[in-house]
Amino acid sequence: MRKMYSVVLIILGATLLIAGIYGLLSQKSNVDADEGRPVPADSLLSEPDNGLSENERKGQQFEDYVISRFAPGDYKLIEKVNDYTSRHHVTERSKYPDLVLEKVDTKEQFAVECKYRSGWVDSNGKPALIWVKQYKIDDYNKYSNDHGFDVIVVFGVGGTPDNPEEVFALPLRLLQKPLPQNQEFLRRFKVPDGNLEYEPRQHNLKILR
Repeated sequence: MRKMYSVVLIILGATLLIAGIYGLLSQKSNVDADEGRPVPADSLLSEPDNGLSENERKGQQFEDYVISRFAPGDYKLIEKVNDYTSRHHVTERSKYPDLVLEKVDTKEQFAVECKYRSGWVDSNGKPALIWVKQYKIDDYNKYSNDHGFDVIVVFGVGGTPDNPEEVFALPLRLLQKPLPQNQEFLRRFKVPDGNLEYEPRQHNLKILR
């Protein structure tokens, strides 16, 4: 009986040893085979990355937020401009405002430039928002003149790009200098909650009175 028990143990041990050796050889074979195989780029990323910077991602999120504030039955999104730039090239389209929308009932079209800011900055002791450089203002003016569209600048401040604390809308004609925009001035152009509405006679969106 003891002899048979010993034989069983020997056979079991030999089986486990063979299985272990086979497993190691198999793993090495897989590693060797993979050495000449390219590694998928997405396997190195913790999450999808489309090459945008953090500021560009925030900008796109805010653009999507602004679009969502226009009722689909009342407004049609005509164009959403991709702002491609690099060290060596700037596309002509990157000079355009971010969005072009159309009021469905009147067919009136207008452009919207979206600017998200995480908070107010200090400007001579007063809270303000940083605007853009003069060449961008010149680009927006040229676009407005060439296309005959109102260009409306929508600022989102605080919160997150897809849910800002405050939203302001100003016609481009009031933003002709690349100066920090004073909080007291901007709050005269705060938009109400709910859907955004275009008011062509004021060349702006509907604001709180």
